[in-house]
Amino acid sequence: MGKPMPETALWVEDNQSILSSFIPNLENAGFVIQGETNPDRAFEIFQKKQFDFILLDLKFENSPTNGADLFIKIRKIDQNIPIFAITSHSDDDQYPEFNFLCRMADGVKQKPLPTPKASKKEFDEMIGDFRRAVDSNLKYRFRKSEEIIYRTALELLELWIGKHSSPNDKRYFVSGNLISANDLYQEIKCGTILGNGYLTSLVNIGLRQMLYTMKKSDKET
Repeated sequence: MGKPMPETALWVEDNQSILSSFIPNLENAGFVIQGETNPDRAFEIFQKKQFDFILLDLKFENSPTNGADLFIKIRKIDQNIPIFAITSHSDDDQYPEFNFLCRMADGVKQKPLPTPKASKKEFDEMIGDFRRAVDSNLKYRFRKSEEIIYRTALELLELWIGKHSSPNDKRYFVSGNLISANDLYQEIKCGTILGNGYLTSLVNIGLRQMLYTMKKSDKET
């Protein structure tokens, strides 16, 4: 069994020395980190690549864009990716951007960040926060994709049953079992197939066969 893919992060921080000194700590913990000092370039990178979570500074000396601005732009594209604010500002600062980011982000980490040598316990807790947020987001995305597959399965089966007067005359191999269109429809609708490992096979094999047969019969008529 292969090793799991490492979690990837985009770290937007205008201080290159912070990126250069701390990214190795995160990489040693098993992450793949891409650092970027300019928030506008960071947004371009985010649009082109897929990341598991984002580390976001509050203020950028090299751009009028601040962390709250970038947060909003990212959220317009992805409402679920975990975003952690990384800031040197304290809770009693009166910056509206800071208050917004602290309220909306998945977590806030104070600079200087803990290191595994100087503060191992705090460092491990921070790593745990990152991984829990990523894991929670992956589970959410899986549930959403399962819902899409579920709806697609029902729609295709309804189409099949609606076009054929005797759908039970035709049977399909799904996970090694012969099953009729009506039986498939009832099992999906009742939820008995969901969560038992059959759903992906059902959509990829059974429903594709049905769709292919429907298209073929349409061409012949």
